[in-house]
Amino acid sequence: KKELEEMARVWEQVPANPARTLREALQCYWFIFLITRILDLQTPGGGDRFDQIMYPFYRKDVEEEKRLTRLEAQELVEHLFLKMNEEGQLVPPVQAGGGMTLMTARVLTLGGQTRDGKDATNEMTYLAMDAANTTKLAQPALAIRLHKNTPAELLYKIAESQRVNAGIYSFFNDEMMIPYLESFGISHKDTLDYSTEGCMRWAIPGKP
Repeated sequence: KKELEEMARVWEQVPANPARTLREALQCYWFIFLITRILDLQTPGGGDRFDQIMYPFYRKDVEEEKRLTRLEAQELVEHLFLKMNEEGQLVPPVQAGGGMTLMTARVLTLGGQTRDGKDATNEMTYLAMDAANTTKLAQPALAIRLHKNTPAELLYKIAESQRVNAGIYSFFNDEMMIPYLESFGISHKDTLDYSTEGCMRWAIPGKP
């Protein structure tokens, strides 16, 4: 009963109102994803930087207010990943022969750089990888952005993750991607903020 009452409280807050906690932020993320990417428009990926969105909520709940432990925060992310594997994909008849039973793909972008060129790796980067490595499910795929200042700790984490859950990871080189995107006339600050939507489609979060 307590868990159901907490769920109801969270649902009353988001997405109609701003998320205040990590639990609310994750729930809001799922509601928006469910509506925009599954019910309204069938499309892979999300085109967002998951660790950059969620870290401020993690920092507040775990590091500042001690509302959650790191393990409890990881469990919440694992619950989100479980939801990503629940629903089947509804596809039009023209696709049915090749993908009738597929799940809708999810791609979360991690790592990379901030809009001012600093390394963007944070604790949510590692926590998302831990959640994926623990659940070992098909979704979400994790697109890791790498650059010349990527911390060695993240590189070791990638090597460890490749041993236990290799199939969901993809890697993108900022040293190539940023000049490439700039060649299309995208501003430098926007290219620093790029994410991956689908297998190999790049997006600038919040930009058409």
